[in-house]
Amino acid sequence: MRAFKIKGKYGIKQAIYIIYKYKIPRMFQYIFECLFCQVGVKNIIMLESHNDFDMNAGSLYQCILNNGLNTEFKIFWLVKNDTNKFKHDLPFNVFVLPLYGVSIKRSYINCSAKYLFYDDVPIKKTRDEQVCTYLGHA
Repeated sequence: MRAFKIKGKYGIKQAIYIIYKYKIPRMFQYIFECLFCQVGVKNIIMLESHNDFDMNAGSLYQCILNNGLNTEFKIFWLVKNDTNKFKHDLPFNVFVLPLYGVSIKRSYINCSAKYLFYDDVPIKKTRDEQVCTYLGHA
C-alpha cells in the first residue's frame, strides 16, 4: 500500500492523510457499487465534461434537449463545481451530482444508467448492459 511507503518517507501524519483522503472514499464507492449492481438498468444518461456543461458532452446535452429526449431519459451531469449553483436553471428531468467525493446517489445512478458519456474524467462502466463512450476527438 502506497500510504505505508509514504509513512516511511514523510511521516505518519501524511500517511493518515492519504488514507483518509483517497483510500477510504475509494473503498466506500466500491462497497456502494457492489450493493447497487443488482439494480436493473434504467433510462438514465450520465454526462461528464472538462468544464461543467460544455465541451463535447455539452454539445450532446444540447442535442438531447433539442430533440426532447429529456422527457424519455433522466439526465445526470457530474459537475466539478458547487452543485447548488446549477440546480435552479435546469430543464425538466436534468439533475446534477458531484463528480468527486463519496456519494451514494452517484453510485446508484452510475450502476443503473443506460448511457455514460464523458470528456475528461472516465466514468466506470459497472455492468455489460451499459454503453460507455469517450467523447474526445483527435
